Amino acid sequence: MIKHTTTLIFFLLCAVSTANLIYVMLQVKDTGCGISPQDMPHTFAKFAQPQNATMKSHGGNGLGLALSRRYT
Repeated sequence: MIKHTTTLIFFLLCAVSTANLIYVMLQVKDTGCGISPQDMPHTFAKFAQPQNATMKSHGGNGLGLALSRRYT
């Protein structure tokens, strides 16, 4: 579910090296409001909630980024 952005842009770059290794880079850009500097240390912590009152109104339990980090 995408809650905090209206536009997503994906860039995918694939390259093959001379050692027949494949490198893949995925870059995602969005129009979301971002993460405040005071919330950055807790960004990937389980159940972390932003201090910004505007972001709290979107709900959620604070597991999305923690799970994303664990499985990527």
